[in-house]
Amino acid sequence: MSRLLVYNMKSYIAHLDYFVPQSRINLSDILSDEGLSERDLAKISEKLLGKVVPKQDLITTLEPLESMTSMSRGDRRDEAGIFRDMLTKMFATRIARPSEISHIIYARGNSICVGDPWALHSDEECVNVPYFLQQKMDMANAIVFNVEQECTGSFTALKIAKLLVEHGGAEKVLILSSNYFEPTQKRLMGGSVFIGDGQGLMLISGGSGLLEIIDDVAKTDGRIDSVNSFLEPENQQRVIDVGASLINELLRKHDLSFNDVPVLVPLNTTEFVWRHYAKQLGISFTKVFFENMKKGKGGHLGDVDLIRNLKDLSSEQKFPNSYLVAYGVATGTSWNALLLKTCPPTAETTASHREETASAV
Repeated sequence: MSRLLVYNMKSYIAHLDYFVPQSRINLSDILSDEGLSERDLAKISEKLLGKVVPKQDLITTLEPLESMTSMSRGDRRDEAGIFRDMLTKMFATRIARPSEISHIIYARGNSICVGDPWALHSDEECVNVPYFLQQKMDMANAIVFNVEQECTGSFTALKIAKLLVEHGGAEKVLILSSNYFEPTQKRLMGGSVFIGDGQGLMLISGGSGLLEIIDDVAKTDGRIDSVNSFLEPENQQRVIDVGASLINELLRKHDLSFNDVPVLVPLNTTEFVWRHYAKQLGISFTKVFFENMKKGKGGHLGDVDLIRNLKDLSSEQKFPNSYLVAYGVATGTSWNALLLKTCPPTAETTASHREETASAV
């Protein structure tokens, strides 16, 4: 009997929070960085303008595209302190007690890190963030592990958390996601996607929540194994074809269509790409949640985008008791799609964010 109850148990996103630094870096800063070679600049120019032009001409041409080129910039050394403040606020809501956290999943949206907490000699003072937080916030019963899948790590972490709650007897699972790019020149990924800094967290619970986690589907194709291969024209179309097929598969599995789904929750990359997805899916672009791709929003924050967009949608409460599809792609290449359902707000379910500097450790 108990096994049947565990099997039928539902899982929810009970709490969402994110942080976006106020500091910004623009395209001129990136293109002026000494780390960019003439070859790099030529590739960027060819990708964005279709031809090679001098650096200053490239900067001048792209200046009006501020919505694409203003990225949030933070300091990874503040990461643990920012998460500590987020968790202090979350526990103050009494949505969970520290002792109830059974697992901490640390999802990294990128592969860049300053310092190594296990190195004997390090130029940077640093800590292992999830272990530091487990101790600092008295989450003594929590098991810590990492998940990394570039821009969709938070999707995979959520899938694991769902399994732990529904089939593993876990009470509450905490997901921490961060995205920081220290080398300035690496922020222009593939010459067209602008990367910002940020971090977010999700609490997954078997009780009530902001969003019920219905199902997920995923796929990996190791043949598209680099940014260069990802950007090849035939692979760009393949990425969209596979992604659209995966989304439709998820909806068919539950006898749904986009007539039943008011919004598609994307990663915050470029409007150009998501218009292609909308066309492939046969839906109006108005169904795509585009709010965080607008001017001044800070750019693509890796897998923090999922948390940020779900938080903002939950706060708006525009779609009560509605299905949502969240979708993302990680270079490598992996596709992930989630089917969620909004829940009526309660005093115990919260979504919040901050856009000011938090204290450092």
